[in-house]
Amino acid sequence: MKEYEDIYSLDPLFVLAVIKAESHFRKYTISSVGAAGVAQFMPVTAKGMGMKVFLPSYYTAAWQELKIAGRYYREAEEIAAKISFKESEEYNRKRALEMIPYRKLATQHREKANRLFQRYKEELLTQVEDASDEELMGVDQRFVVSLAINACVKLLADNARRLERPDAREIASAYNAGLGRVLEFQGIPFIEETVTFQNRVMNYYREYLSRSSFDSSSSHR
Repeated sequence: MKEYEDIYSLDPLFVLAVIKAESHFRKYTISSVGAAGVAQFMPVTAKGMGMKVFLPSYYTAAWQELKIAGRYYREAEEIAAKISFKESEEYNRKRALEMIPYRKLATQHREKANRLFQRYKEELLTQVEDASDEELMGVDQRFVVSLAINACVKLLADNARRLERPDAREIASAYNAGLGRVLEFQGIPFIEETVTFQNRVMNYYREYLSRSSFDSSSSHR
């Protein structure tokens, strides 16, 4: 955690709060969409930071299915937006019927994506669980705790350096939603997951600061 202090001064307790919020320090944590390890790096993010990652072609296919599902959901929402009490009952009935195939296709593609993500999670866990760090280096380095923490610190520090007026909440939000989203919103993005995440980080951070202050005062008694 000290390695990047020349880039940006990060409180080690803040880094711990981020990791606690991400994984509760559980080494083999894998999310429903493939974020993995104590720092919960997505495969593409970790790969971009030079880490070896388990990245089969079907994982990429899962994201493609999810995007297709999203397009169909948006089509359905656009049709739903045309339904109005100002329109005739017949008009609204036709619009409602138009929505059905789009919602059905969206559900099908979403379910296919979920199956592929679940396959990824199961296959990845089989390969890494109980493996030594030496073995993990050749499979997926997100599970090598020392590497994951170093990458976490670097990403937090780099994001903080690129934010105009960085504070802990914005840095945590950038870690969750991506720096681009924070810059776009000029602050914490209006994304439920991100708002919840940064609140969780700040709660843990305050808890660690309180403990640190108590431990420090106790040691001087």
